[in-house]
Amino acid sequence: MRVSDSNRLTARGKSLDLTNDQRHRLNQLLGVVEEMKKRIARLSKTKNPHDLRIIQVTENGSYSRGTALRNGSDADVIILMYHPKMPESPPKVSSILGTVFETIPKSLSPDRKKRAITIREEQAGSDAIRMQVDIVPMMTNKKNGQTPWWYCIDPRGIHRKWVMTSPHGQQEMIGRLKRRAGMSMEQPDDPTALIRVLKDWRATFNADKVPCPLPSYVLEVLAWLDYRKQSYTEFMMVNRFNRVLKSLETAATAGIDLSQVVGLAHKPPKGNVASGTPLLHDPACLSTNLLQHMTRSDLMWWVNAARKDAANSRTYDEVFPKEVA
Repeated sequence: MRVSDSNRLTARGKSLDLTNDQRHRLNQLLGVVEEMKKRIARLSKTKNPHDLRIIQVTENGSYSRGTALRNGSDADVIILMYHPKMPESPPKVSSILGTVFETIPKSLSPDRKKRAITIREEQAGSDAIRMQVDIVPMMTNKKNGQTPWWYCIDPRGIHRKWVMTSPHGQQEMIGRLKRRAGMSMEQPDDPTALIRVLKDWRATFNADKVPCPLPSYVLEVLAWLDYRKQSYTEFMMVNRFNRVLKSLETAATAGIDLSQVVGLAHKPPKGNVASGTPLLHDPACLSTNLLQHMTRSDLMWWVNAARKDAANSRTYDEVFPKEVA
């Protein structure tokens, strides 16, 4: 996108932020999760065959990072549960999701997905976007949850299996974004606003014509990496926007190895560091390649779209055609 449109891009990023009312409504919905701790303890053996207990609740995802979109984003909350046989004899993912589902009041319209259970507001105004929360189960074999590694459902959504992740790796990324967003001198390239416009860019493509969804987390990691490499203040947000879009091609053709960026402390015990191309490590777990589920042709479709919109001659109205209509 051309530099002269940077102010419009910045304004768009700020306008996509959640309203105070939406935050209040999401917080009310998140409060339901605390009630789930009591409900799961009361479930019968049939509905809770693994005798699961929730030992920790943690906000996660775009809501906790401040990158949720007001026109339809989920808040994520992690429920950490104890299972003594992890990882040698783990319970089936479907069984865990089924148990979590049983703890949720039907009035919240629970919807079972591949990695989470979605709950929604009981009511919303006729012109209001209905707020929703994704409840994401994770497992540990430590009763107190005090371990640097947890087990999550494969984030790529291709395997119904448990893979290792580091909550500390996620928190490092969140912390860096929030620190920059909170520094008044760096508001011209506020990372939360940048990530919101990147997600909105992804959403401008008609879902029926997209060969394979591009995970929003991929864009968040690429943005996080750009701030880490280019730590100076960009007074034109469009420069970062263009660089992040272009970096998708690097991930697809040469691969982006984060093992030297986050360090091998993010390599899980007895796990291998992902390699090959395309490659984009999950900074929370170096054994996970966030692009592994995408075929080269599908990924190149996104690369071509990104290359086109990152061109210096591309106008704001061409990049975001929906706003013109």
